This record gives sequence, C-alpha cells and structure tokens, in this order.
Amino acid sequence: RVTGVQTCALPILDGCTRRGWKIRKLMSPNVRGWPDLFVMDPKSKRCAFVEMKVKNRSAQPSRAQLATHQMLRDCGLNVFVAWSSTEALQILEEIFNA
Repeated sequence: RVTGVQTCALPILDGCTRRGWKIRKLMSPNVRGWPDLFVMDPKSKRCAFVEMKVKNRSAQPSRAQLATHQMLRDCGLNVFVAWSSTEALQILEEIFNA
C-alpha cells in the first residue's frame, strides 16, 4: 500500500530544501495519529505539522489523527492535511509568510 508521504516524499523534500526549510519525517511507534511531517522555517521561526494523503483517493484522516491534530492546534501549532506536495508547499508558504 502506497501512503501519501511515499507519493510526495521527494517533491516535498526538494521543495522544502530549496526554500531553506527543515523537514523531518515523524515516527511514533507507540502512539497513533501523529502527522507525517514536521516542517520548520528558521527565517520566520515558524513550524507546521503536515499530514499527507494520496490524491484522488477517499483517504481521510483517522479519528486518532483528527484528535492529535486538534490537540496540536489547541497548543497553538499549525497542522494541516494535504493531498499533494504542491498543495502542502502552498500552505506552508502561506504559514511561513504570514
């Protein structure tokens, strides 16, 4: 099964690197629901969590993911779901340039 992160991994990594952003793949083996990526912009001193989904599929965030996303938002953090690397990079641009 191909995941959203696997589909978008190289384009989003390349796009973040070209913009000077730092990107990390999040791994949480004992806790379900964490977003796939953590992106930081040293210039704006902002960060965002990104949940990647496969475009043109009915994949939606799970209950655990939605609960974790809300918990992160309640802490004042940026969290969003994207269905393509282009969409993710556009949203990150908005967050980091706000």
